[in-house]
This record gives sequence, structure tokens and C-alpha cells, in this order.
Amino acid sequence: MSSWTWIFQSVFCLLALRSYEGVAYRVTGVPNTLNLSIRNQRQLWYSLTANEGVGGTPPSQYLVVQPPLKALWDVISEYVVPLCHSESNDGKAKPLPILLSCSGGQDSMAMLHALGLIKRYAGSFVRSSPWGRIFGEKDAVDYELIHQTLRKLLANVHVVYFDHRVRDDTSKDIDIIRSVCSDYGFDFTVEAASASIVDLGRGESSGNFQGAAREWRRDVYKRLIIELPIVDSAASSGDGYDGSAESAQIFNRNVLTRESDSLLDKHVDRAHFHRGIRGVVLLAHHANDNVETFVFKLLRGVHVSNLSGIERICYLDDDKDIVIARPYLRLTKAELGSFLENVGGTYCEDSSNSSSKYLRNRIRRAVVPELLKATSNDNNVDTSLKGLDKRFCTISAQSRAVKKFLDLDTYMFSKYVATKYNLPNRVMPPQEPHVGVGGHAATDLSHLEEAYSTFYSRMYAVTYGNTVCEKTRRYIRTLQFLRNLGFNTKEVLLIREWLLVQSELTRQDILYKFILRELGNDLQLDYSALERISLAWFDNPVSDMPKMHSLRGDRAMCHQGSMVKICRPTSSAIPASECEVYDDGRCSFRVFDNFTATVTPYSAADADSGFHLKLSVPHEGAGGRPAAYDIRKLRDDDIVPCDTLWNRKAASVLAKMNFPHILKDELPVVAVRDSNQVVCFYGVNVLAPYYVNAPQHVTVSFGKDAAASRGITVYYIRVTGK
Repeated sequence: MSSWTWIFQSVFCLLALRSYEGVAYRVTGVPNTLNLSIRNQRQLWYSLTANEGVGGTPPSQYLVVQPPLKALWDVISEYVVPLCHSESNDGKAKPLPILLSCSGGQDSMAMLHALGLIKRYAGSFVRSSPWGRIFGEKDAVDYELIHQTLRKLLANVHVVYFDHRVRDDTSKDIDIIRSVCSDYGFDFTVEAASASIVDLGRGESSGNFQGAAREWRRDVYKRLIIELPIVDSAASSGDGYDGSAESAQIFNRNVLTRESDSLLDKHVDRAHFHRGIRGVVLLAHHANDNVETFVFKLLRGVHVSNLSGIERICYLDDDKDIVIARPYLRLTKAELGSFLENVGGTYCEDSSNSSSKYLRNRIRRAVVPELLKATSNDNNVDTSLKGLDKRFCTISAQSRAVKKFLDLDTYMFSKYVATKYNLPNRVMPPQEPHVGVGGHAATDLSHLEEAYSTFYSRMYAVTYGNTVCEKTRRYIRTLQFLRNLGFNTKEVLLIREWLLVQSELTRQDILYKFILRELGNDLQLDYSALERISLAWFDNPVSDMPKMHSLRGDRAMCHQGSMVKICRPTSSAIPASECEVYDDGRCSFRVFDNFTATVTPYSAADADSGFHLKLSVPHEGAGGRPAAYDIRKLRDDDIVPCDTLWNRKAASVLAKMNFPHILKDELPVVAVRDSNQVVCFYGVNVLAPYYVNAPQHVTVSFGKDAAASRGITVYYIRVTGK
């Protein structure tokens, strides 16, 4: 039936109803894009179903389904119900908690009403959905059992409101949400932000506040999913299937049975709903938000692998046990508003949405309208926005494909280096499974690792020959020595191997992720700076002297030999609040810089306890005071109190011992408290033989006759990294 035929019939029916019943009804749109409504007029039923082949006696009520209701039902019926239904044991479904984040605004209130209507007319939705296709079963479907599963799920819906405490009118939001939740029988909870987040929200800058608020909300999702009780009964959430299925008729069942997504999209989305899922979080982001997010990233100049919009289905975090679903991501804000108006719903407008303080608001009000004018001749804003969203979604798909490629290549390179030099691999394997080709099974990851390793090994042999750079070999030996002492050394990047990578995009990604693993994901890096550093390494991949490449703040990359490591300048200033203390009255020790230490008086049993430092300490320190020491990293201004050395600077002493400067901050030292006087290097002797395999014995002296005049206490010290 054409759209014009439908409109003509609708207008005719409305005029007839107005003449005979004296009541006007609104039925807007075209087939499959109708407003949801509840009707009970026999004449309207017969007129609207004449060409649908429905026939029969009209029910007391029937539903006309609009996209917001269908989009939410698609997610629930396609993914959540089958997961819980497949978990059934002897007909008893195991429900999952469903958390709906509701702000009281138009979008989330539309989702709240849609979820409530699904709960109220659950039987009708069950009866009108293609379960045989969804479950992949050819046999008869047990509608009553599916209805029971759905009822249990809907009995575990919890609505949460986040009060960021930066507005004075949040009570209106809470009152509206609480009222609707009461009507539909949903649990409702309010979460208030901490004082630190409130302080950020009241500041001038919006970036830190939005990031902190986002992390807080995600933490709350996790906590609520874990803590909220599971209701394993459908009795409290509605009538049985026989009564509920007849409570409302779904008009035009093709609306619910039609495929709304591609098979590939559904396969990717369904993969998120595995049996380890603990709960689902529903968010009401829509196509307008997706367009704004894409423009926001463009303005920030993000990497091409991150130039993507909002994901419809994704995990909350790396634990992969909580799924975030955004059913409305392909719908416009106007469609949600039309639906909410038709069901008689109300909402509150967030006053912060009009603030120019937030970049997203400026994009929404100034940038997006001009984009719509420039990219479409259609005067219909919704049509233009959907067209723009479709273009951005295409770019997003390409961006995610690039990211998948880079993740795989970066992991394979890191795996090759880790295997070659016996180093830990700090790059996680790719998350998505590898796709088979031509009907063949996907390649096993270990086989891919072997193939990549063979490729890089041959590239190394062709480029550098079959011998490893002597400087690289020496640095790797020092790294292994430190790890044998019990230290979790920082990650290093080997430049000669890095230069083997033929793709510039992959090289930059390896370098970028290397920096982020050390400094955190919040660091904003300029890719032009990475390009400048890369060019310097191409010209001089091996450096005898340490070279520093500045990053943001006080962080830098130190390049020595063919190795690069993230470092920062160090000084003798030590905050007393960041230490552990051992004190037996004769001698005390403080421990800093992510080291942990075991300090006890030495006993005969300690001799066979593996590597340790046996430190002989006079009962009194300089000036007759009790001896006091710090166990910490080496500082730039530290000196070694040794009369036989002409240069007493500690870093210079280590260099004479062939200890790489780039690794000096990995080595703990024992120093006189609050000074730059190093008593000893842990695991390394000042005089030959330098590198110690057996327990190290050091005697502290404050003068030629100090030991004889004061007496000595011997301590067992074992230092490890956190």
C-alpha cells in the first residue's frame, strides 16, 4: 500500500470518527513509522486493517508501533531475551539486571516510556515477534515460556538518575522520573556526585569535569549491576501469557518482524551478549548525538583510527561482563520527541544544554545546522540529518577497520620483539576474532604470530645481517639482570626493530601506544611531534650518548643505543607522605618510588634466601645521631662517597660500570636520609666485579674508626618493585 493511499485512508477515518463519535484521533506518518497509540474504536480498527488481512474481531486495544518502540524491542528481543532464554534450566530462565540511565530529558524519557509499554503489553510483543528466526528453530515456539523469560527480565529493570550537583533544578527531573517509574512499576535510584566532581563542574573548564563525570557514571553502572538484587520471579511484573497476549493487538505485525539491521551488524552486536554477561545498561543516545560526536572528534584532530561515532553495542570496560546498548542511535531527536508527545509523556530540559561553556553545545547550536545546510538540499531537517549520519557512519566503519588492522599489527610486532629478546609483551592480543576466508576456518592466533615473526626475522636479516647490535645485546642483558633481581622494569622500544615496520601508519601507532601505556590514556599527544621524533630516529637509530625527546609536562623519551624508554627528571626532594618506614631504634629506613622493601636484623637463615643486600650499619650515624637511610631511585644530583673515584657523581659511576644511563632509574639505591649521598647501589658494586649474583654485602662507614668505636648492626634488605 502506497504512502498516499495510507494518508488518504487515515484522513477519511478521522473525518468519519469525528462525524459519528464526536472524537478526534491523531494517526500520523506512514506505514512502519507510526506513532504509538492505544485505541478502542471499532470503526477505526476495521478501516485501518481492511488492506492488512488481519480480519477477525478487533481487540479492546491495539498498538501502532513507532520507531522508538521498535528499536528498543529489537535490542531486547534479538539479544537479551535469547541470552536469558538459552540460560534456562528446566524451564527456569535466569534474568539479567537491566539498568536504564535516565536524565529526565526528552530522549531518556522516551526510552523509559517505551520500556514501560513493552512491560505493560509484554504478551502482545511476544506473540507478534518472529521467535523462530531469532532462535533459529524450525519447531513450534513456546510463547508462554518466552513470555515468562521477558517478564523476569522486565522485573529486573532499574532506572538510575545521576545528580551531578551543578544545577539547582534537578528535583524536577527526579520527580518526573519517579512518577513514571511508579506508573510502570520500575525501581528508581538517585546517585549524587562526589564533592571533587562538583568542584570540577563549577570551574571554568569543562573537559576535566566531563571526563570525571563519565568515569563516575561508569563506576556506578558497574556497582549497581553487581549489587542490585535479582528478582527471579515474573509474578510481580504482570499477568500470565494468556491474559497479557490479548491485552493489546500489535497493528501491522510487519513492523516488528521486518529486519532493521544488516545480518553482519546483528552478528557483531550479538557477539557481545555471551554467557558471562552480568547485566545490560540502556542509554538513549540518538543520531543527533552521533553526528555531534563525530564533529567533536574532527575538531579535536583525533587519529584516523579513532575517527568514529558512538557504538550501538559495546562493553562497559575491559572486563567484558556488562554491555552498553544504545537502541536509538539511528533515530533522530525529533522522532523521539514525536513518540514522547504521542504517549503523553513529559520531560525536563537540562539548563546546562544551553551553556556555551561546553564545546558539544556550541557544535550542536552553531556547527551542525550549517553542516546540514551545506550537505543537503532537503528542507526536512530530519532527512538531512539522517543523510549526514549515514555518511559519518560509513567513515566510522572505515575507522574501526583501520583500528582493527593497527591493533593486530601492533600486537604482532610487540610479540616478535618480546619473543626474540625474552621480554614481557605488554600489548594485549586483538579483541575481535579473525575471520575465515572462502568458507575456511579462521586462522589460529598462534599461527599468525609465527608467520609475523618469520617475516620480521627475515626483514632484520636482510636489513642488518644476522647479528644483533652489541649495544642492544648489552642493554637487554641489563634488563634481564634487573628483572632477575625482582624489578618490574619499564617497557622499552627497540628502534632498529621498529624501523623494520614498512607502514608509517603502523609505526606511528606502535610509538603512540607505547607512550600511552606508560603515561596513561589521558595524555594528549601531537602527532606532528611523533613524526618529528620518528625522522630523528631514521637519521640516527643508534645513539652512544643519551638523547632526550620532550613530551608533555615533565615527561620525556630517553634514547640511548637503539633503545627508547619513558623517563622523567628526578631530584632529591622526597615527600614524606609517600614512604614506608622501618625503625628499630638504632636505624631507620624509608622506602620510596614504587619500591617495596623487607628490612629485618640479619640472621643465619637469611644467607640462603636468594639475592638480598647484607648491610652493616654503625649504631650511630654522622654527628652521633641514629643512622637513617632512604631506599629510592637514583637522582640526577646523587654522589657516591668513595675516595678512590675521581668523579663521584653516581650516574657517571654507573656509566663506568657499563650500566646504561637509560636504565638508571630502574635501579634502587640506599642513600643517607634527606641527602644526595648514595651508600650503595642495590645489586651493583661500586668496584669490580660490578654485577652481583650472590648476596651483596656492604658496610657503611662515616670515618676510618667509625665501625670500631660505635659497633655495628647487620640488616637483611630485599627490595622489589610494586
